[in-house]
This record gives sequence, structure tokens and C-alpha cells, in this order.
Amino acid sequence: MARPIAPEHRTVVVDLLREDIDPDTAATKLGISRKSLLALKRSYLRGKLPRISGTVSAPVDQPATISRDRWGIAHIEAASLVDACAALGYPMAQDRLWHLDHMRRLAHRRLAEILGPNFLPQDRLRRTIGLTAAAQKAAAAMPAEIAAILATMARGLNAGMEAARDNLALEAGAETIVPADKPAAGGGFDNGEGSNNWAV
Repeated sequence: MARPIAPEHRTVVVDLLREDIDPDTAATKLGISRKSLLALKRSYLRGKLPRISGTVSAPVDQPATISRDRWGIAHIEAASLVDACAALGYPMAQDRLWHLDHMRRLAHRRLAEILGPNFLPQDRLRRTIGLTAAAQKAAAAMPAEIAAILATMARGLNAGMEAARDNLALEAGAETIVPADKPAAGGGFDNGEGSNNWAV
């Protein structure tokens, strides 16, 4: 794992990654060459990679194992389905947190909060359709077994997110995931990123 960079360097690197400043300005601000700036940027980004070896504290009843194959795909071994779902949530947060947060914000009409005012039309559309209320009703009506699995997976996702809290991607949110987020984010409604066979 890369060693953390100094807070004052981090601010400049984040501004550079967000394209708020250009490389020459960033290098000048830090008093370093462009080559050193590139090394600093790489170090910062390497530090964002998830921890994939060792032991972590996770919300499981019995020890579970998460191993990754040569392609980085997580494989779970657990004593029960509940523990497997909790364990699965952990690498899912490591690998897909930005995507999960994006889908949740898309469904709950909150994209403009992080992506700016150009996303207000999408947020307004979803507010009109009422996905959040529908998802909450769907979550309340779920069979107990499904609700338990989603709640357990949410605990694993939240544990993975908490472990990375100080190291989240620039755009990633860090709000607690709840079972109602699943039907909202993936409840069969076109998310605007795939085919669209309906008209409003």
C-alpha cells in the first residue's frame, strides 16, 4: 500500500484530478517538477486501492474468507448464507462503491448534489416518478428472508465503506446503505444508462 501524502499535497493533487488546476500550476504550487508531480499523483491514486489481504473486522457470526483470483474477482467462503451475504458486501464496497452510490443517488433524485446543476432534470424526473417512496414500500413488503439478506449485505457494504472512509474515491459518497436502496437503485426501472422503452 502506498504511503499517505501530506495534507497540503493532497489538496493540490485533488484539485489537479478534478481539473480545477493544470499540471504546471500544481507543480508550481508544490515547488516540484512535473515528473515529481506525476509520482505524487500516482502515489495518491495507489493509496485509493482497497486492502485485499490480511484480516478485517466484518459483521459475520463465524469467520468468513474473501479471496481474490488472478483477475481480482472476490470469492466468498462462509459458514452460512447470512455470513456469505455480509462477506460479499465488503468487497462489493471495495470494488463498486462509486457505482453503488451513483445508482442510489440516481434513484433517490440526488445526483445534482455531487455532479452539479446539469443533473437537476434527472433528479426532477425521478422525484416526479416517486422511486424513493416506491422503494420504501417495496422494502417494507419484502419477504422476511429477502429483507434479512439485504440487511446483512448492507451491513457488509457499510463495513467495507467504513474501512475505506478516509480513502474514498473523490466522487464517492459515504452515507450508510440501507435495504431500501436496492429496490430504488435496481428495481427494474431504466436508469437512463441502458435501453429505454418507455416515454414520459
